[in-house]
Amino acid sequence: MKKGRDHLKDDIYDWNLKFPFDHQWRHKYKIPYGSKAHREMCLFDIKFDISEEKLFKSLIQEKMSEKVNNNNKLLKRSKISKVSKKEVEDYFDNLDLDQFDNMKI
Repeated sequence: MKKGRDHLKDDIYDWNLKFPFDHQWRHKYKIPYGSKAHREMCLFDIKFDISEEKLFKSLIQEKMSEKVNNNNKLLKRSKISKVSKKEVEDYFDNLDLDQFDNMKI
């Protein structure tokens, strides 16, 4: 035979299986079980409130991950090709300085 405490545990367990968002919602708003505010709340509204919060947390996390990934891409070193001294000298020898005469600074 089960004791009263065991029946209470079973009732709490059954309630939370039946209404999985209820406990989370009551905890979020600090509303006691069975209180007037709890009894006045619609289970659809409770589920909507908790689902909306999860969705926005997920979206925020996704956007933050995108920003971090974009920042990491910017911070990665780009591959620098090695150029010989001769190639540098050739580049400067062939540089047309006239193109800089009409530049606006």
